[in-house]
Amino acid sequence: MNQGQTDEQVRFLARGSGYTLFLTPTEAVLSLKTEGSGLRTEPPTAMRRAVVRMKVVGVNAHAKLVGVDELPGKSNYFIGSDPKKWRTNIPHYGKVRYRQAYPGIDLVFYGNPRQLEYDFVIAPGADPDTITLVFEGVDRLEIDNEGNLILHTAGGHLIQRTPVIYQEINGARQAVTGHYVLRDKNRIGVHVAAYDRTRPLIIDPVLVYSTFLGSTGTDRGNAIAVDATGNAYVTGETDNVGVAPFPTTVGAGFSGVQDAFVTKINTAGNALLYSTFLGGGGTDRGLGIAVNGVNEAYVTGVTDSPVANPFPTTAGAFDTTHNGLMDAFVTKLNAAGSMLLYSTYLGGSLDDQGNAIAVDSANNAYITGRTESGGATAFPTTGGAFDTSFGGARDAFVSKFDPTLAGAASLLYSTFLGGTGTDEGFGIAVDAALRAYVTGVTDNAGLTPFPTIPGSLDTTFNGVQDAFVTRLNAAGNALEYSTFLGSGGTDRGNAIAVDAANRAYVTGVTDNGGLILFPTTAGSFDTTFNGVQDAFVTRLNAVGTMLEYSTFLGGAFEDVGRGIAIDGVGNAYITGDTRSDNFPTAGSPFQAARAGLQDAFVTKLNATGTGLVYSTYLGGSETDIGNGIAVDPLDNAYVTGETGPAGVPTPFPTTAGAFDTTFNDVIDAFIAKLMESPAAGAGGGGGGGSSGFCFIATAAFGSPLAPQVQLLREFRDRYLMTSAPGRLFVSTYYRISPPVATFIAESEALRAIVRAGLIPVIGWVSLFMWSPILGLAIPVTCLGLGTRLAFRAATRLRVRP
Repeated sequence: MNQGQTDEQVRFLARGSGYTLFLTPTEAVLSLKTEGSGLRTEPPTAMRRAVVRMKVVGVNAHAKLVGVDELPGKSNYFIGSDPKKWRTNIPHYGKVRYRQAYPGIDLVFYGNPRQLEYDFVIAPGADPDTITLVFEGVDRLEIDNEGNLILHTAGGHLIQRTPVIYQEINGARQAVTGHYVLRDKNRIGVHVAAYDRTRPLIIDPVLVYSTFLGSTGTDRGNAIAVDATGNAYVTGETDNVGVAPFPTTVGAGFSGVQDAFVTKINTAGNALLYSTFLGGGGTDRGLGIAVNGVNEAYVTGVTDSPVANPFPTTAGAFDTTHNGLMDAFVTKLNAAGSMLLYSTYLGGSLDDQGNAIAVDSANNAYITGRTESGGATAFPTTGGAFDTSFGGARDAFVSKFDPTLAGAASLLYSTFLGGTGTDEGFGIAVDAALRAYVTGVTDNAGLTPFPTIPGSLDTTFNGVQDAFVTRLNAAGNALEYSTFLGSGGTDRGNAIAVDAANRAYVTGVTDNGGLILFPTTAGSFDTTFNGVQDAFVTRLNAVGTMLEYSTFLGGAFEDVGRGIAIDGVGNAYITGDTRSDNFPTAGSPFQAARAGLQDAFVTKLNATGTGLVYSTYLGGSETDIGNGIAVDPLDNAYVTGETGPAGVPTPFPTTAGAFDTTFNDVIDAFIAKLMESPAAGAGGGGGGGSSGFCFIATAAFGSPLAPQVQLLREFRDRYLMTSAPGRLFVSTYYRISPPVATFIAESEALRAIVRAGLIPVIGWVSLFMWSPILGLAIPVTCLGLGTRLAFRAATRLRVRP
């Protein structure tokens, strides 16, 4: 908000990476600063500027500019020596709204990292064809073949992406066509095709960036993490063969048959912040990655690099000597990726492998994986740990390190986890109480069964292989719960996450074989096995005694869940791969159909497990696999995996301006970021049914964007979803709500009756959330009636010369 720190015509201003936005009552002014072209005639620090003015033609002179969604924190301006010109306690807002820019039409500006976005919000009876925008400071306007608006300026060009619109009608998604219209040299309009103005309109995931990462050999992205500002950290493996090497920025060169890599890419996906090899003279693979609060990356994996050219370790680490055939490793890099802060082997005389890593609030690292090392040089365990005896053919393990300590002291605890059969840990997470959660697979063979705890969900082995879910206490000397999760066939837990309420979320794969069916819960998204192999998504309660939800996720052929992450309100994000043409998609998917032999997928499941917020294929004509997923504080999803060979006729999708849009050869790693628009996410994390539909309330008020619905959802997410009784109420509501909502939606008279019944509830909720007695200061949108139609335009702020 402008309170005198800039020109008096400006009501609001925003600054981002390389741009400043000024909002006045009549126009939006975007001032862009870009690096020089690099020509010899320019000084080394030459900068180009482009000033673009966007005016709304015929804007209501009385349109009111208001800040919406006040953010924490204030700004202070102490400039000059005159205290009268100082400005303090200036609030920040997430959005700025031009109310009634046209009759019945609001214009809303908001930002995401490196993107400026705006919505026109259109009320019933208003005409979107009246919208006309004129741009000044541009050489020309162009609409490309994809419907994007290109603004050519002296400093490069800006891209405003084509509007993506759909409505949900009786549970089915109906696209609404919308596109820009050039009205003259510097003037555009928007055309929206016919739509049902009494129904919700939802804007769903947008592929923000997608880039290759690789050499002309074989490269795989195996795991991904993201920091608070949206930078992505990827680890994987590369053989770095061929004429084009794997891209690196720091560290030593490629040194073996196959090296692990650690790469940090910026939030726009167009530049590497660092990229380094990690390996010795043999085969090294990065399989798990995590990042702490100061952007230091922790990596685990496997190495067989020989003594003559060993895997890099740091002086004073727990174990600086290679032990056997294959060792796990645990490595911590500094924030710049230029130095190893800690690096150790972890293993015994046979095969050991670290599959996943997590970091707690104290910057300790937790690793799970597999070990086959018993005997004289056994996998290292610590005195007093839960299980210090190797069980059988292969055991899972859980190890905890403090990288700030030296030698044996840095291994805080280490335990086997298994029976006399074959067991392996694939995923690990840690809660605020420093308890480790592990999932994996066990065949429960031999005389000593996999350890379970009485009272846990399922202590009876079910079939050929079962997934397991286990929680260790903070000391690592006892199991708090441990349960099988499976059918009479083959089941495997591949990844795990834990929320603030200590509920474990697991994904993996099941063939649902034998006489015992994989456990699902009534009312969850899909309780019917679909064929061959399905992914599954399961949430356990905080004590591991019951399923809060459990659902299949798949189509007619093979589907595998490989990675899972959660956001702050309990939505689950899953990636993996599918060979099914009928894998479930939702929410105007980025890619609605399978493109090749095997595609990656990205799915967002709502917080009650009852419906998909969005779900999309991601792939080309060949084989594509999503191996890992992470979510940033803005609920953007980041995915890494592998793609190849080059798809013909459909290549793996990349985005213009991304770091590498050219497939390199054989197999490439990929990194993709998907974003859900604010309209799609208006319901918050709880969702309900497909696409976050709020069922009865939405049917009554006509739109998920209705202020009354948003208020109820905010109340749900802030209060109901934070307690067990509240979550039970929400879960029950979403089970009974869909058929009721469908019935209500067919009758305006019923909608009016339900609205009248809900108004007192909404008034109470509003009073509760505003009450100073409760110490609450939650801004709530004013209540109003009616349906709104929104479409989004996003300006990519990177100027391409």
